[in-house]
Amino acid sequence: MGGSGIVTDAFSNPSVMELSSSRSVGVEYFNRYGLKELGTAQGYFLFPNPILSFGVHISSFGYEQFKMLMGRCLLSKRLNERWNIGVSFQYAYLQSELYETKPAKVSTDLGIVYNPFENLFIAFTVQDFPSFQLTSKTVDINEFKSYRMEAGINWNIMNGLLITSYGALNEQQDVMAGIGMEYKVYSCFALRAGVQTLPFLPSIGLGIHLNGFQIDAVAIWHPELGINSGIGLSYSF
Repeated sequence: MGGSGIVTDAFSNPSVMELSSSRSVGVEYFNRYGLKELGTAQGYFLFPNPILSFGVHISSFGYEQFKMLMGRCLLSKRLNERWNIGVSFQYAYLQSELYETKPAKVSTDLGIVYNPFENLFIAFTVQDFPSFQLTSKTVDINEFKSYRMEAGINWNIMNGLLITSYGALNEQQDVMAGIGMEYKVYSCFALRAGVQTLPFLPSIGLGIHLNGFQIDAVAIWHPELGINSGIGLSYSF
């Protein structure tokens, strides 16, 4: 949906966890450009509840010679009928034949959701700030030192039609944006599409929901490098 994870995904914005009343467990796999060396596999468990919602998330990117592993703990709380707040703590390390040791970092994400109207909410996040590199501090790894700020909206225009958008700014002063939509053809089947910038990435996807199970698939087209594809399976209870 145009990269609008800030308003759809608890891993991009931990306060989004408060928008669901169901616990969920799932696995996902995302493949970049048809190369298994650029694949990302992840699993998660989310437990929203009235006292303090929490979740765990584990992901692995790369292959045997170059692999980044990350573990994440998420916490969120509904402050009142308008405001939700969330925080996540990440530990990531890189194992590679290029380095004698394993560079590692810890970081924090902060997210807020504001619901001014019944069918609209606005979200804000600051990702990887603060971030601290624990080992091999002389190794220059952009992913270990870059933070990102985002704002986005999620607007349920009518029954079955959802519009999302976001804007983002990172430490390098790069400005990114995206817009997406979801249309529920049937109560159990949804079509999705979107586009994001820097680089220009159009995407299409679908979701199938049946008896608590959810299957999601996406294809993202890069104008020079080709197709990125992903699939996820989750269960809500």
